[in-house]
Amino acid sequence: MPIPKSHELTMRCPVCFNREIDVLMSLVDGRYCCLKCSYNGTEADVRDMYKDIQKKFKWIGKRVTIEDYDRL
Repeated sequence: MPIPKSHELTMRCPVCFNREIDVLMSLVDGRYCCLKCSYNGTEADVRDMYKDIQKKFKWIGKRVTIEDYDRL
């Protein structure tokens, strides 16, 4: 059963988002396509890439001291 247009997920391109560019992708035949960088993939592919991007922001809410940095 096809998803109605009003219920489509809005996904950001993980490749562009990793470069800190905010580009929304369009859904074409069950695959998300970026108009800027021509990335395309399934929802599972995009969510896996989102998990990798989240690692970039792991320490954003914590103050890292020199001692903490030395322990890393």
